Amino acid sequence: MIKLSGSRLFRTTGVWLLILGLAGCQGDDAAQDGESVQARVLRQLSDAEPGDHIELPAGHFSFTEPLILASEGLTLEGAGRDLTRLSFKSQTAASASVQLNADAISVLDLSIEDAPHTAIQMTEVRLAQLRDVGVNWTDRESAAPVGIWAADSRRLLLDDLSVSGARESGVLIQRSRDITVRNSRINNNLIGIDIRNSQRSDVYDNSVIDNSLGVRVDNALDATVSGFAIRLFDNDILRNNRDNTAPESSALASLWRGVGIQIDGSDAVEIFDNRFSENSTADVYVRKATADEATTQAAVLDAYPESIHIHDNQYGDGGTQPESFKLKWLRWTQFGLGSRLPPVLWDGEFDPDKQLNGDTPVHLRLCVPDVAAPVLNLDQAHDFANPSVSTDWHKCSLPSLPGVQIDWE
Repeated sequence: MIKLSGSRLFRTTGVWLLILGLAGCQGDDAAQDGESVQARVLRQLSDAEPGDHIELPAGHFSFTEPLILASEGLTLEGAGRDLTRLSFKSQTAASASVQLNADAISVLDLSIEDAPHTAIQMTEVRLAQLRDVGVNWTDRESAAPVGIWAADSRRLLLDDLSVSGARESGVLIQRSRDITVRNSRINNNLIGIDIRNSQRSDVYDNSVIDNSLGVRVDNALDATVSGFAIRLFDNDILRNNRDNTAPESSALASLWRGVGIQIDGSDAVEIFDNRFSENSTADVYVRKATADEATTQAAVLDAYPESIHIHDNQYGDGGTQPESFKLKWLRWTQFGLGSRLPPVLWDGEFDPDKQLNGDTPVHLRLCVPDVAAPVLNLDQAHDFANPSVSTDWHKCSLPSLPGVQIDWE
C-alpha cells in the first residue's frame, strides 16, 4: 500500500543519495559536486525497487543525462522547491529531463532548470503526483516548448507548481483524464495551462498571470479522444498579454494574445468563481475548433463547443486593447472610443445538425446567466460582418459538473 498524500508517509526502502559535509550547502560549492551527484542519482534510479524513496539534499546540481523514473511507487524528493535545484542546461539527450514511466510515482520539493526539451514528462502513467515542483529557464531564448507534459495518463495530481518561461505550454495535459492542477503559479509562457483532448479535469486555486494566453481547453480535431467535463474555478487569471512569439509556421501563431481562458471545441466546460483582470482581448473566448493546416490527417471529432457554463466570475478591466485590428475596429464601432469589449467573446458558430425547431437546445448552448457578463457574438465565420450582443439567448444555466475524485491510497 502506497500513501501519496496527507502526512506523506512513504514506504522507504532506499537510502539517502548524498549527505553533504555542510548542511544546507548551495550555490557554487554544491554545483561543483554536480558530477558525483548525477552518478549517484542515476545509479539509484537504475537499481530502484518498487516503493523506494530517494531523497536529494539542498544544492544546485548539474546533470548531463535525463532522470528516468521507471519503478512503481518510486518517490524522488528534494529539500524544497527553492533549495534543491537540478540544472539540465548541459543535457545531451534529446528527451525530457525527468521522465515518469511507471505508476504511482511522486516527484516532490525540487526544481528543474534549463531543460533543453520538456522538463518533466509523464506518459501512460496511472496515478502520479508532482508537489512543490518548479520549472524555469534562466535564459528564455533557450527555453523548451513545454514545461510539464502529461500524455495518455490518468489520476494525476499537480499541486503547488511554479512553471515559467516555456516557449509554448507551461503545463500541457494531453489525451488524459482525472487530472487536478491546483495551488500553482503559471506565468511567462505562451499558453499557461493547455488542456487538449482530455476528460474530467479540475483546475483551481491557481495564479495564471502574464502569459500570452492564460488557459486553453482544446479539442484537436485530428485526435481520437474528445475533450469534456473540465472545471476551471477559483483561479486568478490576470494580465495574460505577452506577445505571441510562436513561429508563423506553428499552429499556435494564430492564437490571440490577451485572452484569459479560451475554449476550442471542447464540450461540458464549467468556468466559475474565477477572478479575471486586465486580459486585454477577452476574459473568456469560445470558438469552434479548427483543423491544423500543418497536418494531413482528417478531422474525426466534433468541432463545436457545446454545454459551456460560465457563471459567478469576477471580471476586471479587460478587453481594452484587443489583439487584432478587426477586434479593435469592432470595439470602436460597437462600443465607442475608450470602451472595452464584453468579457465573453463567442465566434457565433453552432452545429447545424443539432438544431431543434431552428434553435440550439438549451443543454448544448453557451450559457452565461450573469448580467455583468454579456456575450459578444463575433459572427466570425462571416468575417465579423454582423456582430451582436445577446443576453436572452445566453441567459441559461446548466447542471454543475462533478468534481474529480482521485483515491491516492
